[in-house]
Amino acid sequence: INQNVKGVHIQFGTLSQYFDSVQDTFDPPLLKGSFFTYSDREQDYWSGYFTSRVFDKALDRSLERSLFAATSMGATTTEMQQPRRALSLFQHHDGVTGTAKTNVVE
Repeated sequence: INQNVKGVHIQFGTLSQYFDSVQDTFDPPLLKGSFFTYSDREQDYWSGYFTSRVFDKALDRSLERSLFAATSMGATTTEMQQPRRALSLFQHHDGVTGTAKTNVVE
């Protein structure tokens, strides 16, 4: 790639090497303001992935373990098709993330 793209030098490196190479080469933006959860109306707070719908996230992990166990024990692709589709729907970004409004999740 280095020979074929003028002005570009690509190499493999560690994360530490990357940060060492970019240190002091730019000024990152300074973020100011409130980073607390917000509500769009009444008591409907949007607090994000890690702090909302914890029961759903625990259920998701349990379902994934069950599907993995069934596959490991010899369940066929046909037998696993419907459970995998159900889990995929459950994991949709509007549902499991916890950032969607309640009516979207329901």
